[in-house]
Amino acid sequence: MIHYYIPNKQSYYFRFPIAVLKEYNGIDNLDITIDDNLVYFITKPILEEQIEFNVNLIWEQKDYLDIHLEINEEKFNPKIVLNSLKENQMINGLESLKEEYGKLNKILC
Repeated sequence: MIHYYIPNKQSYYFRFPIAVLKEYNGIDNLDITIDDNLVYFITKPILEEQIEFNVNLIWEQKDYLDIHLEINEEKFNPKIVLNSLKENQMINGLESLKEEYGKLNKILC
């Protein structure tokens, strides 16, 4: 993975329960749900706004998938991601978090 310099970098996490993700397209198609739907709907509005970012999938806890965004805080409003997920009906079970001073804080959906 290539990481680029991101000015005013801030970390956001979009956490989804695996049980909910399995319901979209079934357990056999979980990779499609994550790659072709979830990651796409999260990154599409960011690309359209031409905001610098890095994205990583983190599956440390077996029950949750975290999509970690490092993004230019000056240009980013998390509502563009939340709206994209709502429009595409991928909001179920979502917990959105912002890292501040090494601690994760919830963002209201």
